[in-house]
Amino acid sequence: MPNVYTGADGMIHMCEEVEDPEVEVPRSLVVSICINGFLGIGMMLIMLFCIGDVQDALTSPTGFPFIQIFQQALPNSTAFTTGLASLLLVLLVSAVVAVTAAASRVTWAFARDDGLPGSSYLKEASVPRSNST
Repeated sequence: MPNVYTGADGMIHMCEEVEDPEVEVPRSLVVSICINGFLGIGMMLIMLFCIGDVQDALTSPTGFPFIQIFQQALPNSTAFTTGLASLLLVLLVSAVVAVTAAASRVTWAFARDDGLPGSSYLKEASVPRSNST
């Protein structure tokens, strides 16, 4: 099952702007994890029912079992298989960008609070320099 829990950190970044954060932030995190978990289980069940021959999926000539599963589910539609694989690729790239942005914010926050080795360098590197000539 893909990682359906990558969006849970969004509320943590907005903690300072939420009314009653000690109640609303944990509630939002739990609701987000539950919704994403149910959607992930649903996606996994759909893939399991559409998988067809498991050995064909594992020994796919494409090298990616999920593309073989799409082809098995839609035997006469290479275009639709390509579209589904492209959609999945866009979603994965978006998740990677979001996780990288979250990690950079946390790294900067730790550096700001002198919690990392080399914090002085990271703090200085994150402050925009003026272009006075």
